[in-house]
Amino acid sequence: MLDIFEPFSNSENTLLSLDQNLESSNSSLNFSPSEQLLSLNSSDLDSDQLLISDHSDLTNDLNLNLETTATEPQANQDGSDLLTGTSNSETLVGNLDDLDTSEFDSGVFTVGADGDIAVDFLFDGGKYKGELAIFSLEDMAEFEPGSEAFIREAARRALIGSELGHVVIYDLKEGARFSGILGEHEKENWNRGEHQDVKTFAMNPGDEFGILFVPKGKVQQVFEDPSLDGSKRPLFSMTAADSEDVYGLGTMVDITGHGHTFGFDDQWGKPDSDYNDLIFKVIGATGEATLLSEIVTPESNWQNTDLGEALVDYFQLSDPDTSGSKVGFDLVELQLEYIAHQQTNESSSEFEPDNFLLQVNEGKVVIDAVAFDDADTLLNDLTALGLQQGVAFKSVVSGLLPIELINEVSALNSLAFAKPAYQPLTNIGAADAGAPISQIDQAINSNDARQNFNVNGAGVTVGVISDSYNVLGGEVNDIRSGDLPGVNNPNGFTAVVNILEEGSSRDTDEGRAMSQLIHDVAPGAGLAFHTGFNGTANFANGIKELMDDAGANIIVDDLSIYAEPMFQDGIIAQAVDEVVTQGVAYFSSAGNQANNSYESSFVSSGQRIQGSVAHDFNPGPGVDTLQQITIPGNANLVVSLQWDSPFLSASPESGGATSDLDIYLLDNTGNRVLARSTDRNIGRDAVEVLRFTNRNTDANGNPIPAQFNLAITNPRGDAPRNLKYILFNPGSGATVINEFSTNSPTVYGHHAAVGAMAVGSGFYRNPTTLAPSSSIGPTTILFDQSGNRLVTPEIRQKPEIVAPHGTNTTFFPAFVDNDGDGVDDNDFEPDNFPNFFGTSAAAPHAAGVAALMLQAFPGTPPDILYRAIQESALDMENPYTPDLDPGIDNATGSGLIQADQAIQRLEQIQARPEIDWKSK
Repeated sequence: MLDIFEPFSNSENTLLSLDQNLESSNSSLNFSPSEQLLSLNSSDLDSDQLLISDHSDLTNDLNLNLETTATEPQANQDGSDLLTGTSNSETLVGNLDDLDTSEFDSGVFTVGADGDIAVDFLFDGGKYKGELAIFSLEDMAEFEPGSEAFIREAARRALIGSELGHVVIYDLKEGARFSGILGEHEKENWNRGEHQDVKTFAMNPGDEFGILFVPKGKVQQVFEDPSLDGSKRPLFSMTAADSEDVYGLGTMVDITGHGHTFGFDDQWGKPDSDYNDLIFKVIGATGEATLLSEIVTPESNWQNTDLGEALVDYFQLSDPDTSGSKVGFDLVELQLEYIAHQQTNESSSEFEPDNFLLQVNEGKVVIDAVAFDDADTLLNDLTALGLQQGVAFKSVVSGLLPIELINEVSALNSLAFAKPAYQPLTNIGAADAGAPISQIDQAINSNDARQNFNVNGAGVTVGVISDSYNVLGGEVNDIRSGDLPGVNNPNGFTAVVNILEEGSSRDTDEGRAMSQLIHDVAPGAGLAFHTGFNGTANFANGIKELMDDAGANIIVDDLSIYAEPMFQDGIIAQAVDEVVTQGVAYFSSAGNQANNSYESSFVSSGQRIQGSVAHDFNPGPGVDTLQQITIPGNANLVVSLQWDSPFLSASPESGGATSDLDIYLLDNTGNRVLARSTDRNIGRDAVEVLRFTNRNTDANGNPIPAQFNLAITNPRGDAPRNLKYILFNPGSGATVINEFSTNSPTVYGHHAAVGAMAVGSGFYRNPTTLAPSSSIGPTTILFDQSGNRLVTPEIRQKPEIVAPHGTNTTFFPAFVDNDGDGVDDNDFEPDNFPNFFGTSAAAPHAAGVAALMLQAFPGTPPDILYRAIQESALDMENPYTPDLDPGIDNATGSGLIQADQAIQRLEQIQARPEIDWKSK
């Protein structure tokens, strides 16, 4: 599973086997059942004991019990000994001459220094369902190649599940990673079952092994009857010039030429063999085979099809010995998924990607592309290729790319790399507890401010950035009800909202809900809107356009970007600081991640996961490469992992990341990988974004929380000094870190820009109590804008302020009735209006207060505006500290914003700026 993502808003309504570092040839025994991958470490076994785990069908068929030992082996049904491979009634004839693997022309694999072999079942293009196995060639000289003894011994070794061999793919029960119809003569998609992700097996370092493929049947059947022929005839990877077809000559080919991705044909000797009946990747070993392009006929060469080209792109991208494609796994997988959809569906509008973070509509995906040199050149090249609504900002180009063109993007010389622009998270939040009273005016004294200072925001324009404004079509009714300005507003506020760029038809109009909240506080203020959902360059440009084209004096957004830098200012933060220096005040929702974050240096465990050194989460003397978490039922989890390397997208002159990390989500046993993010980061951006949905249910089909494990590895480059991840649960309850939690800050990205005021949230009925989900600071910056490491890290005090949330809108969030009582679950009072929670709702309230202040004192620069707000705020208690902590803290900043007091303080500062009014 790979990852792709979009931005998000800050509202709250909204395998793997773990192998020990091999110190001896028998340090790990692994057996991979079809249902899941299990592994056993040598510490779990007596030195002479063999266990085959959780595969009752196999153990029953072989007449084995789980206490079988090497000294007292069980006999098979035909009387032969599984461990020795010999029969009680006969001795199999071996070759008198030693068999040297050099006799093989190809098809031999050499195990790497770690001894870990990872296998990924990539594509199933054959009607037959069989099994694929690996077996050691050590001491196979005792058996005549191609004899029944050789075949039985190969099968025996595979069935044992030790360093001598493993069954690695069970096509009878598991599915391949990709589906589709591959090749002109194929008529059906033959892929069945669930993909089991990458499986890891232990072999002896430096050993040589071959591959046994049973096209239609089981390795067990071959062991019991090595004379099987026809569709059950075993095929081997090895070939020899003097062989007489005993190995199934030419049935396995190397697809890319790098010795890791191979294809089998399930019918030996066909003149039109296409070698796509079973395609798999081997990592941790290198093999040799004839190159596909050298042996396949032009009529059977599936590489020239759309699906074939996309598959080859993926094979190249995931090859450990290549630099990879310029586009990441998420985009390549998206194209493969889209091509398979097109093969059976005519309409692109019906296509829904598996990855919930991708912004896909009408066959196009929103991307962020980073220029190799000049962004304008890249924009022109991408536009010529087919990019729509393209925008450049600094080194990044954003736009909508037709999915079928993804594989053509890598050929552009002007491109450094491209990635999906993950759907931003809108920071809508969950409801807090309490009893209903009045709403925003009482919470922050905004009515007193309007009356006492005779202000309503007139002459001030507030720019809003969120998902969309009026794609749902409710603006007209909102104007007539007096909840928005515009023609027919009953209160005389007739200025039309200036929509610079609208969102897509799939959005929720959260920007209109934010505008209603601003209008509640400052009804005379003008409003403008620009979507933040069309990529980071589009977001950054939107900030500039709201200032330049709409004349905004204040800008507010409620979006978090998963892949935005945590240790450096990205291009959105840079855009924020640019407009602030030109006199525009910027308010941003702090986020709804509370302290749901982990931070550490990378600590080598001395153990490997998926062939790479794993991080040790345990801060004590023990070693633990897994960190247990609990994900709510039917909840989406997004993990943004970053580390202390510069981002190429933020600082092209830095050269990008100098190290690489990967992140995995495993099941509760720690044996099976369920999700991963493993892009190549060196020379690009130091970020991995993982996503997963918990589908666990109880006996009645109700969603239930479940425990999982996180793992982090360092596949290449130096180990970073600092790593950090933040957990997000868009639209659902929070994931809990069960062990080794560091409860670290979660305000990051443009929310933490120097020029931005990050806004936390408190429920309007009890606003001096911080909302449980409100993100905390401070933010630590390690790199300057050019990507140079700072001698002394910069600690930014975030958030600066808290504002109320949970007040009414006319429509947002959308009606939900989970309990079936006919009442909107989002209508908290209830009063027939939904309540808008989260820092997404707090930030526009703060922006509304700023509009009142700017009308009272036009031209006030942002730093003076911020100072007045903070100095007049009502102090709040930090819920994360045990003692009283008056003054500024890392959870509530300066405290709750007070509209009337902020204007009064601004009046004092304007009259005597040299005086520290806070101390008065």
